[in-house]
Amino acid sequence: MLIQFDPKKYNVVVGTSAVSGFADGTFIVIEANSDTWVKTTGSDGLTIRVRQNDDTANITLSLLYSSPSVKILENYRTLDLNTSGGYFNFLAVDSLNPGNSHISAKAWIRRPPTMTGSKEAPVLEYLIDTAEMQFNLTGGVIL
Repeated sequence: MLIQFDPKKYNVVVGTSAVSGFADGTFIVIEANSDTWVKTTGSDGLTIRVRQNDDTANITLSLLYSSPSVKILENYRTLDLNTSGGYFNFLAVDSLNPGNSHISAKAWIRRPPTMTGSKEAPVLEYLIDTAEMQFNLTGGVIL
């Protein structure tokens, strides 16, 4: 049994632009903002679970300082500062395993990335928030 993942075949799209120039190592983290269910247990042992209905997510996108996608993200951030309309569609999909995707019709940059200087290539981490995020996870395709 063999399952494959190739970072070059993992596609991230912001608005209508494919993102490129990812940092080495972990280049994207997509995380739900809330647990799906919250459990409460009373003193007599009765347990109730409550659906949170928070389908929002946050994304950390790590790009090299020289990435052409920095300009695209900065244009959205500037537009948002000036007009409050700098939100964009967000899509992340694994081309080798297309059932694995994350989709949001409304995403925006939470704050500017922190800039650091060192003897290594600078990495910019963009923190992106979303409205409703669709998490579609099927696992890898067995070859």
